[in-house]
Amino acid sequence: GSAAFRAWDAKRRDTVTGEVYPTCDCRQPKACGADAAAGEMNKFISMMRLLAEGDLRFSHIVVVDTAFELFRRAWCIAEIVESSCSGVPQRIKVHSARTVDLHYGALADIDVRRCQASLAEDREMILAAITDLGAFNTQLQWSVFGTRGLLSKWVDGQERASLIARIVRRARESRLALEGGDDSDSASTSSDSENARSNDNDLASKP
Repeated sequence: GSAAFRAWDAKRRDTVTGEVYPTCDCRQPKACGADAAAGEMNKFISMMRLLAEGDLRFSHIVVVDTAFELFRRAWCIAEIVESSCSGVPQRIKVHSARTVDLHYGALADIDVRRCQASLAEDREMILAAITDLGAFNTQLQWSVFGTRGLLSKWVDGQERASLIARIVRRARESRLALEGGDDSDSASTSSDSENARSNDNDLASKP
């Protein structure tokens, strides 16, 4: 009756009929969980890169649920960042403008370290593959909020600049924390906004 059990039970059922998905009854050995190599799940980044290099028509469609839970799932976050870094064209599908309005502000705080996966081993594998978590989170946020980001067509420039200012400030604070510095006397939010607009324009000028 725990929340974890209810979440697990929901994932193994058809969302329309409520029936448990049938399992494969063939005698071929099954690979999952900790056996990532045999299950091929540890190769998804390599596969995305291969597809991007081998087919110019390849693109990434991000279909977002009404609660925007997608942005809290480790696999989804990893795919968004990888396709962005690989130059894969990205498109987003959302339920409505209202769902964007409801959840847009909270997305400025998305952090791969707080994301979840159905299997703890998957989450650990994804985090272990990230060499710089701060840089990864910054790339993730640009991928969502930048001029060419996933949500660029859903909000106006002023609102986007405000959120990017929060991202710039957060990235700076993270960097200073690693360096043992103090950001208490750093520039004001207006300066952050200028940096945000500059970063946003830089993104717009990239091919």
